[in-house]
Amino acid sequence: PFNGPYLTRCMVSRWRNQKILEEYFDGSRIIEIPQDDRIGMASFHRLSEVMARDLGYDRPTYDISKHFGRFCDNLNDQLPPYVRIFVFVEGKKKTAVGCCLAEELTVASVQQHGYNLQRLTGGLRSLLSWRIQTGLMDGANASTASATEKSPEKPSFQLPLCGIRRLWVSPRHRRQKTATNLVDCVLKNLYYLTHLTREQVAFSEPTADGAGFAKSYTGREDFVIY
Repeated sequence: PFNGPYLTRCMVSRWRNQKILEEYFDGSRIIEIPQDDRIGMASFHRLSEVMARDLGYDRPTYDISKHFGRFCDNLNDQLPPYVRIFVFVEGKKKTAVGCCLAEELTVASVQQHGYNLQRLTGGLRSLLSWRIQTGLMDGANASTASATEKSPEKPSFQLPLCGIRRLWVSPRHRRQKTATNLVDCVLKNLYYLTHLTREQVAFSEPTADGAGFAKSYTGREDFVIY
């Protein structure tokens, strides 16, 4: 069950000009928080502490010194300006139960940020996070993953894609389509006048649970990673 500190950190009230993308009959809603929205970013910074507990800290690779102090005082809370924040807010308790940090993956952005996009040709077994969680760390699995990394297949995807930098759902709301509804909403709103399909998604360093979701969501085990 939710405890007091969790509810305090994840409370997301309504504020003027809040960017609501989808709203449900039970009062739940999916919102986007622009990085120049001070009220929204204050809520996100509190939520990011909970996310970091489950996922670890997100450490951007860009020159953070150019943006330090712009939105918050904690270095770990800084986000690259091109990352967009989507939050699923539960209606009854008005708490954030899901959050997705997404970015546009175009030819230009991939080249600019030096991303390496590829299909997970070895499947879930080629992910270290998945092998650790499932206890499959024997030599056979390690060699399989190594062989996969040495001989990657030619990419079978086209840009643009939706890059899922981070995806978090509270443990109590997992396997209830929270993540599915959240990412579906992201795909409809990331690009202007463009609705991406579920195959047009790339995941950045997914956890074992995240990899399981990616497989289920895209319908294929060799989903795109970066």
